[in-house]
Amino acid sequence: MESLFGKKMEDLEFQDVVDFCDKQYKEGIFLDYKQDLSGKKSLVKTICSFANTVGGWLIIGVEDESDKPKPPYNGIEYNPQIASAIPNMIVDSVWPYIRPIVQVCGPNADNKAFIAVYVPESDEAPHWTADKSHLYVRRSDRSDSTDWERYATAHEWEWLRNKRLKAEDQRERSGSTLQAIYARLHNREYPIVAGGGTTANDGRMRVFVSPFFPSTQLFSGAEAYNALYDQRVNTASDGAFPTYLPSRMIFDEGAYTHGVERLTSTTHESFLGLENFGGILANKDILRSGGHGERHIIFHEFMNRLEDTLEFAANVYKSKNYLGLACLEVGISVPVDSRIVFRGAIGSGLNSTEKVNVRGSFEASLRLDNEELSSKPKRYELMKEIATSLLHSYGYAEIPGGTIEEAFQRQ
Repeated sequence: MESLFGKKMEDLEFQDVVDFCDKQYKEGIFLDYKQDLSGKKSLVKTICSFANTVGGWLIIGVEDESDKPKPPYNGIEYNPQIASAIPNMIVDSVWPYIRPIVQVCGPNADNKAFIAVYVPESDEAPHWTADKSHLYVRRSDRSDSTDWERYATAHEWEWLRNKRLKAEDQRERSGSTLQAIYARLHNREYPIVAGGGTTANDGRMRVFVSPFFPSTQLFSGAEAYNALYDQRVNTASDGAFPTYLPSRMIFDEGAYTHGVERLTSTTHESFLGLENFGGILANKDILRSGGHGERHIIFHEFMNRLEDTLEFAANVYKSKNYLGLACLEVGISVPVDSRIVFRGAIGSGLNSTEKVNVRGSFEASLRLDNEELSSKPKRYELMKEIATSLLHSYGYAEIPGGTIEEAFQRQ
């Protein structure tokens, strides 16, 4: 990301901070200087106040005088652990967690460094310090005070709380909008028939990913349309995800792709929608029919679609520099007599005749941080957790070793 130093954050060096300080920019609502890391309480107050107000920059290793940088700009003693000092302070002292961008600038020849910290305005505000009893905001003018931070008023607390509630409402609207698009397409492909049923496969998987507190649009309709192709995932099983890319369509609040493949005994329907605020919905038929009328879910197909959707979401959010929390909802709706089939399950003690899902459904809802979504090993750990819950819903008290890992070995 671009910084107030005129270059990308990850490219900042010791001399860039020195040059910036030479310009004598004053502290204010967006900027603060700290001499070192020793004042934990002051650092946490500043970070929280930035997140609760309009965001801001913190430069550590610079003493200030009359709100301006005081030369010489020596920095602080460098060691490899200073990069984690700010995140560790936040873990210990801030709720909910704030995710600043931290860059260590240095070391120079004297083993000194600066720490540049960017704290974005938070969609998860209000952020409290310590025992959740202190709520700070940033002043635009401190002529009548020694501190740039002050306690939030009751009105400001209410405004921050409502801001979060509005973001939660937007997340629900994103999911509802995409689901309505899918339902319209689905009903067009599978009209109601006599007796109230349809010609559709009646077993579906749903994966919904969204920024946890969406407050700003990430895409226009045209950008969402392009993102379906530009951020696609190459897969060994389907070639590319989303599938049916030539059928992409734009609607008022995003874009989607949808297609149906009709086979002899069943149909495969697939949908992926991307909404302007970053909501992503993937729906897929996952129920299959056997030669004797039995109906089952193929476990690795469930896992493959989950993996594809998570990787696509990671690509989409990375393209927009979205680093906040994400919401993940996974569900299936199947007949109560459906069973689950495992690839490579011979000798594992699992087969398609032992267990059924007596509820006819499965639901999981998780809150993810950026690393869980963007890191492939972290995504696998997340998928294992969801897969274990799914298998428990089919009555498996214990999951034999290797069963879940086998699903990651794609065809």
